This record gives sequence, structure tokens and C-alpha cells, in this order.
Amino acid sequence: MRYSVREILTAEPVTLERVRERLRTLPDNDDEEQETLLPLITAAREYCENRAGYAFIQQRITAWPEPSELRAGAFYLPRPPVMKIECVKAYGADGAEACLTGWWTDGEEGQMLLPLQSAAGLRNVNPVSVTYVAGACCCPELAQQAMLLLIGHWYQNREATGAATGEIALAVDAILKQYRRWW
Repeated sequence: MRYSVREILTAEPVTLERVRERLRTLPDNDDEEQETLLPLITAAREYCENRAGYAFIQQRITAWPEPSELRAGAFYLPRPPVMKIECVKAYGADGAEACLTGWWTDGEEGQMLLPLQSAAGLRNVNPVSVTYVAGACCCPELAQQAMLLLIGHWYQNREATGAATGEIALAVDAILKQYRRWW
């Protein structure tokens, strides 16, 4: 299933101050260091979300189920937990759009039931879109620790590295396995 994160709705779970404390950097407002650390914070969260298949902060997502998933009538939305379905649209071959009703979702797992009477008349590519808000109401501390491990490693090793990379990856993967969702 293709999906796109449209908007991040909450602040990053790991703050710049916490990262500076972890890295033992000076708390002054060094713009160059801040320009280095802020993208690392976002990248670490995105990496953890991609590895776990779980949204650690609230975000607006649009997903396009595959036609085979639509025929089955049930599918899993990427990056649960699903907090709120905002819109389910079907797109006709003639360009017409229609809002769909009668769907059901399991928020924690992200499973969605969407009974379509027929896919006849729908366009072949991305015939249905689901826009929803996903994400944990608060990021678990364990996931934040995985993010801090990544940020620290990336900050200290700004060039390609060898064996230490594998150790960090194993530690982060061990943490994130607890949140992994299969979709």
C-alpha cells in the first residue's frame, strides 16, 4: 500500500535540550550545532517509525490501498495507531470523487474494513484514498532511547563507519521490535 505523510501534528518527542544533555554539548545557542542536531532528531524519529511501522507522534497520512486489498474488503493502514479517519474517497474513471461510508477501523492495529459493492467504474490507479490521523498520544520512553542512540551515533560519526554501526543497529532494532506492526 502506498502512503504519504502529509503533515506532522505534534512536536518531536526528543527535544534539542535532551539531545544536548545526552551528547554533553554546551547548552549555548550555537546555530551551527543546532542546524546539525535538529535534522538528526527528525531523521531518528522517521527511521524508528519506518523500522517499527508505528507512528510515534501524531501525523496526518493519506494511504491508497491496492485494488487487491479493496477486493478483499479488509486491509491494514500504515503506521498505526489510527486516531481518527478524516476522509475515505473513491475516484471514478470519469474523474468524479465520492466520499465513502460504512467503513470500520481497529485503531490500535490499523485494520480497516471497507465493504465496496463493486470496483466497477473506479479508476485503475489509486481508486480509493484514506486520509487519517495516526500516532501515539505520547511517545514511549523506550522508543525515545532508540532515537537518542541513533542521534548520538550519527552526531559522533558524520562519515561512514564500520563495526560500531552494526552494534547501534542491533540495539535500535531490539528496542523497536516491541512496537513493530506488520502491514
